[in-house]
Order: sequence, then C-alpha cells, then structure tokens
Amino acid sequence: MLADLAGLRDVVDAVVCPGNLTRRFLVGPAGFDPTRVRHIPNGADGPTVPRVTGPPGGPLRLVYVGRMSEGDKRVSDLPRLCRTLGDRGIDYRLTVVGDGPARDAVAAGMAPFAERAEMLGALPVRKVYEEIYPRADVLLLFSASEAFGIVLAEAMRNGVVPVTSRYVGFQSEGLVVEGTHGLSFPVGDTAAAADRVAALAADRALLARLSAAGTRHADEHYSWERCLSAWEQALGTLAEAPSRAVSAETLRRTFADRPALSGRLDRLGVPRAVTDIIRRARRTTLRAAVPPGGEEWPLFRGGPADRRAWVQQELERLESGAAAAGVARRPNGAPLKSKLI
Repeated sequence: MLADLAGLRDVVDAVVCPGNLTRRFLVGPAGFDPTRVRHIPNGADGPTVPRVTGPPGGPLRLVYVGRMSEGDKRVSDLPRLCRTLGDRGIDYRLTVVGDGPARDAVAAGMAPFAERAEMLGALPVRKVYEEIYPRADVLLLFSASEAFGIVLAEAMRNGVVPVTSRYVGFQSEGLVVEGTHGLSFPVGDTAAAADRVAALAADRALLARLSAAGTRHADEHYSWERCLSAWEQALGTLAEAPSRAVSAETLRRTFADRPALSGRLDRLGVPRAVTDIIRRARRTTLRAAVPPGGEEWPLFRGGPADRRAWVQQELERLESGAAAAGVARRPNGAPLKSKLI
C-alpha cells in the first residue's frame, strides 16, 4: 500500500494514517508535505458485558484474535508457543479466533495441544466481545508488522493484557508501552514470548496492574469518540480548503506506468457500473478473486519490486531509530490544509 501511495505523492491532496510509523514514512523518506499528512489512531469499543474472573490459582487464559496468515501475522508461532509452555509446565488455556489461508496448517500444529487449546474459527465481533474478551487474561500477537494493531486496543479496553511481538511499528506507535500496559518480545522469539506468559502466570498481581493500566490508557487514547472527533476536525478542515492544483504534466508523469484498464471486464469494454455489480456478486458467492493473504488490500498494485523493497527498508530503519531512542509516539495533530483524494 505504501509503495503504491509513494508514487502518488504529487497528486494526493491529503492522507490520514491510523499508524504513526506510516505518517513518519510519508513525511520523511516518501517526501510528502507534512501539512498534508495526519495521524489519527483507530478507535476500539469498550466492554459490553462484565469480565468473568477465573478461579484462584487456575490456568492463565490466553487468546489469539486475528487473521490466520503466516507472513504478516506469523500464526505458526502459536503451536511453537504451546509446545514451549507445556515443556515448562505452565498451566494455560488458549482460545484461537480467526480464519485465513494458514488455518489448516495451524490446526495441524495445534493438534497435540487439544486439551489446552481450542480453535473456534471466525466469530462475529459481538461474540468476541461477549464471550471471548471477558474470559481472557492475555492477548497474544506475533505479527512481524502492523499498520496500527487494533486488536491490541480492543484487548486493553476490555481489560485483557497484551503479550505482543515488537513488530515493525510497535515502538513508533506507543500503543502498548512495555511493562506499563503489557509485555513484549522480539518477533519470532517464542521462547521469550513464553517467558512473558510465565511471568504473568506466576504473578497475578502484575497481571492485574497491567490490566488496569492498559484499560486506562486505551480508554483515554483509543476510544471511538476520540477517533471520530479527530476525523470530524480533519474533514472539516479539508472541506474548507481548496483542492491541490496539479498540472497536466504532473498527472501524466504520475500515471504513466499505471494501466487504466486493470481487469478482463474493463478490457472487454464492459461499463464500470456493470463490472462493479459483477465483482460484488462474485465476492459474495465465490470469495474475492485475489491471491490468498491479499484479501485485506486487494486493490493496490504495490508498484515495482524495488520500490516495495525500499519501503520495507525505510520502515525498518525508522522503527529501529525510534526503538533506539526509546520514543513512544502520540498523534501529532498537525492541521491539514487540503482535501482527501
């Protein structure tokens, strides 16, 4: 997505980013005008039913909620963690909620731990709020990167303590501050993840402190009221400002390598309104016609491979710098002066 967007720098009026690392990339390496980029974190709902406390001395209740994909979410770390926790004699119960291309592989890996772990597949958000979060102590996240990490905000608003990888974006966002709102571990280090889980299993007072602090933090910074208020302000500012003036030469240069007709129906001359109806019907009946794992961002071309590699390199550089400086970023609140494309 960022590789695609970087090529549109000279024609996009403004960008709103849920993640601060995205904003830092756009106003830094990508060269966007800082007044045209705003960071507005996503919101999350608070609890809908009271929490259900586990029995004293009972197992630590773990939950994973998210897409079952390997490259970004690293879900194969789930069975590795279960194996390590079992080897260390940690008493736990794990509930896995979600679906995706790696579900069958993860299910096979989790089979030896069926007495302690269950896979429920995809659930409606309402059921997650009513049945999963209220009965969970710890949320697990193994991701290599996250644009924001909304499941962390959801968990904290519901009193669930994150044990999360230090994904690319973790330090820049400050969504979870290590030792204050949750615990973290290096990406792919399931032994370190097991250490964090074991610490919480052994020290329920620490678990309670992190839960309370995380809830206060998420209620203050990641409510939908705060998110939508920021969007209202941003859109109001944009509506009052003139659109960006873009020359014909800039448009030609920007879109020179972007085919106007991207699909078979387009190339056959089928009207756009009709192709939209056909594609919506296909998604409803046969699922989206995109490669496995691409369902979240199916419309972005991504740009050349070297541009994608450059984006990845720059994101990792920016995040490493934030981690080295110990920086936990907050929304910058910079005013926008022109319209969203």
